[in-house]
Amino acid sequence: MKIFKLFIFFAFLFSCFFNGVFAVSDSQSTFDWENKRPIDLIELLKKSKTPSYMVTGIHNNWVKKKHLAGLIELIDSSVRCANVASMWSSYMDSDWSTVGNEAAYLIEGYRAGKYPPRLNSTRPKPEREDILKWWKNFK
Repeated sequence: MKIFKLFIFFAFLFSCFFNGVFAVSDSQSTFDWENKRPIDLIELLKKSKTPSYMVTGIHNNWVKKKHLAGLIELIDSSVRCANVASMWSSYMDSDWSTVGNEAAYLIEGYRAGKYPPRLNSTRPKPEREDILKWWKNFK
């Protein structure tokens, strides 16, 4: 009987994790990468109920030149939002990020030609001053 109760307990825990009851990250499956813009992703990150958002795959050239001015405007924002983690990362940050940090990470994605440009948006955090210096010379 003890083994049966133990089995039921672990089955319950597995079910909770599988169904997101104890989730650390939101699923990215609802985000339409083909038709949405970087600002739409930031809005999704702001609404997240969990501190981390996992992105599946690499989205080549998703952040476009036309998006950059709007992202630069957000770079100083301290509004709380979820951080971004690539599905390939072995680390899931349990701390919240900011809109400014995620805007900078999206700009890094433009510069790298892929999003996400690194495994995590918070390890290390994008260098705001370097991005602003690059932007001044870029535009």
